Amino acid sequence: MKIFKSKEFYKNLAFVAFLAIVLIPNPVGKELKVLVSKLRVMVLNPSVESTDNQKQLSKFDYEWKLVDANGKQVELSDFSGKVILLNYWATWCPPCVAEMPSLQKLYNDYQDKMVFIFLTNDDKPKVDAFMKKRDLTLPVYFQHSKAPAKLFTSSLPTTYLIDQNGKILIEEVGASDWNGTSMRDILDKLLVE
Repeated sequence: MKIFKSKEFYKNLAFVAFLAIVLIPNPVGKELKVLVSKLRVMVLNPSVESTDNQKQLSKFDYEWKLVDANGKQVELSDFSGKVILLNYWATWCPPCVAEMPSLQKLYNDYQDKMVFIFLTNDDKPKVDAFMKKRDLTLPVYFQHSKAPAKLFTSSLPTTYLIDQNGKILIEEVGASDWNGTSMRDILDKLLVE
């Protein structure tokens, strides 16, 4: 049969198999999605918004209530005047999982210089198990009140970098390399201001 000897047949078969793995919800499909997202992370670096596109948080935006992993309630205003990296993520989100190692490395080096908020809507036991399994020490928070409009998103992952004056310098949707030289340069500049 000539059809089975065609290179196009095998290319199409491989493509269909790839789609099946990606689209079928199973552990193999999830890990493949994480792998594809990691490839994206390797090439994408967050960048600062143009001045015209930067949003400014108001004092009302800072009234947003969060709960940390220990159950302590905080407001965003508790971090006012500091550089804040706010990351929306979920344990079931392959792009979130893919960018976590770069965020962990950034956190390891900058945790004493700025505020990190890793916000999730997942259940705490699931989050705790995820963090332990992946050996992550990122500070996890849960929403206690509705997010202000300027920081609301339904896309995962989404990360905001907010300067000391409440200006949103970066609004990045999708997985990125947060531990790259360009991000470190941005932070180092911000932290000396």
